[in-house]
Formats: sequence, C-alpha cells, structure tokens
Amino acid sequence: MASYNYGIGTSGGFGGSARTSASAGSDLQYARVVDIILDSDHPRFNELGRGLALNGVIYRPLGGPAIEDKENLKFFAYQSNSSFSKPPLIGEIVEIYMAPSEEIEENFGGTKKVYYRSIVEMWNLAHANLYPDVYQNPQNATDPDPGYDFEERANIVPLQSFPGDLKIEGRLGQSLRFSGIKHRDNIYSDNSNNGQPFIILRNGQGIPGQPDTTGVEDINLDPNSIYLVSDHTVPLIQVVDKREAYDTPPDKTDVYKGNQILMNAGRIVLNAKEESVLLCALESVGFVGNTVNLDGIKSVSLDASKIHLGVKARKKEEEPVILGTKTQKWLEDLIKLLDGIATDFTAMKPAPPIIAGKLVARGGAMKPVLAKLKSQLPGLKSKKVFTE
Repeated sequence: MASYNYGIGTSGGFGGSARTSASAGSDLQYARVVDIILDSDHPRFNELGRGLALNGVIYRPLGGPAIEDKENLKFFAYQSNSSFSKPPLIGEIVEIYMAPSEEIEENFGGTKKVYYRSIVEMWNLAHANLYPDVYQNPQNATDPDPGYDFEERANIVPLQSFPGDLKIEGRLGQSLRFSGIKHRDNIYSDNSNNGQPFIILRNGQGIPGQPDTTGVEDINLDPNSIYLVSDHTVPLIQVVDKREAYDTPPDKTDVYKGNQILMNAGRIVLNAKEESVLLCALESVGFVGNTVNLDGIKSVSLDASKIHLGVKARKKEEEPVILGTKTQKWLEDLIKLLDGIATDFTAMKPAPPIIAGKLVARGGAMKPVLAKLKSQLPGLKSKKVFTE
C-alpha cells in the first residue's frame, strides 16, 4: 500500500519535469498549485513540453520552503487523465505521483515523470477547494487568488445525493445525475417506480444555496436542463397550454407519467447543418406559441387525410375550401355563356319576332351547358381541407 508524504519538498524529492529512473520511489505526495498551463499563451508552454504540458501545474510542495517567485519554480506536474479532465485552480491541493513518461521505450526500462491526478476536495465542494498557504503567508493566511478571472461564489451548493446515485458536478452549478431510488428529497421516485432509472442534466442552479447545505434540481427554476425519465412525472410548468387543435388534448407536462424526455431552457434551437430535422410521433406532434411561423425557401408542404383551418372547421367540417383551377374553369365557362347572351342582346334588331327567335335559340343552347355546370359544382370543393 502506498504511503502518504505531506512533506514533499523536504523528503519526497519530486521536482521539475526531469525524468527519473523507473526504480524511483512511488510514494503519493501532495502539493499546492501555484500556476496552471491552460494554453499556448503561457510563458512556460514551450519550456515544459508544449502540448504535453497542457493542463499541467506548477506547484509548491506542502510544507516546503517559502518561494515567492512562481516564475522560477522548478516543480511541475503533468495532467494524468486528459479524457476526463478537471484542471485545478490556483491554490488547490493536488495529489502528486510518478508514472512512466513518453520516453519509456527509448531508455530500456523507461523513465518516469511527475503527474498530478485528483484534487484534494478538503471543503467537500465541487465549486472550489482553495486552501491558505500558511508557509508563504504565516501572518495573513487568507484564501489564495485562484487566478484566470475565477471568482468564488458562496451560493453554489453541492447536489443532494439520493441512494445509489452516480453524480458529476461542475464548479459553477452544472450537474449530471444518474438516479432512480426513492428518497425524501427525490420528488420523482416513490413506491410505484422505485428503482426505475432517470437522468438529469442541469446547467446552473436556479435557487441560490446557503453554506453547509445541499440542493436539488428544479426544472422550472434552473437556467436550463434535460430530463430523461422512464416511469416518472416531472413537474414542468408549461409556459403556454393552449391545445384547441386537439379533440383530446395530451396530458400536461406536470401530469404525464411515463417514458419521456423533457427539455426546459430560455431558448432551444435545433439546427441541422448538413441534412434534416425530422420530428416523428406515433400519435401527435403539437406546436403552440404566441405565433407559429413556418418559412420555406422553396416550398411549404402540408398533407393529411383531413386538414382543418380553425377550431370550428375541425368540429363540423361545414366549409370546405374551393379548388382554384377547377373553380376558375367553371367560372370561365359560365362567363362564356353569359357573354354569348350579352352579344345576342346587343346584336338584336328591335323587332319582336326576331327577339323572340333569338331568345328561343339561345335558351336551347344554354340548357345543356347549365346542366353541365351544375353537375360540376360538387367537384369544386376540397374533400380534405376545411376552414371556418
């Protein structure tokens, strides 16, 4: 079992970025972060290995000599886990150890270098775990400046745990919870669904916390969040609940219990930069808002067995819309017939026998045309689109 050496500066001997032989000691040791290399703009980026140095820390051994000039500190530790990274803040304590370096195959047996892995969260906070440097400032042991514009916030509290949880918490109130076991603070699980899994992804805490307390997610107050539940009710309050386009409206979001995904945010954008956004549902797709706007570059297409424009149209279907082309042809035929009558009237001589003969002839010609126009009337109406 590894031993723990808090006097890294005096007895540990882990210094700088120099490689040591593979037989060097493997004691776990601890140090305070003095600076961190976040990008290539850091003045020691090239000196300490360029890309290898990213998220690495310049550190001061705990209990070591009082060295004020961090620019000349020789103690440096590389990041040990780039796939799951939580770079420490200046002033936090990290665990230091030695492990194989990138030169392991070049030196027949390998070399080791200094790495850091976990932050010692001595205040048990995901937000920050700064610890005063009593050796550097014995008369004024205040929390160090974490640097890089990071500001400590007292109102960010730990996420309340439920039994069996797996949680990931960020420094600024972000969290990811895998859960499903009932607890007095778990409003989603009870005897009916105890053990059914749910996942909550949250960005920011909606209710400021108090010191030494915990908090839970609130889908209505948190800045934005995604809930993936399997057999649960999530008390999301809809900003608009108009559903007059339905004969039987779906359950409201704060009532429905079942397998569902809920998203809540100030704004939600779905943007498919290469192909399509496709929304499909076995029962219905509902849109509601102060306005619902559809813009198409080439066209806007709607199709269904029935299309209702307005609530009354859906309830009674009394007013089918008129087909444009068929109606235009019907009206053209009627106008042609009326135009013929008008022509006859204007060409008639004022003699009663002539007038009577012309009217008889015109009436005989009109009868079949009028019958045809009458038979066409039902075909002018849409069989699937209705309006109010």
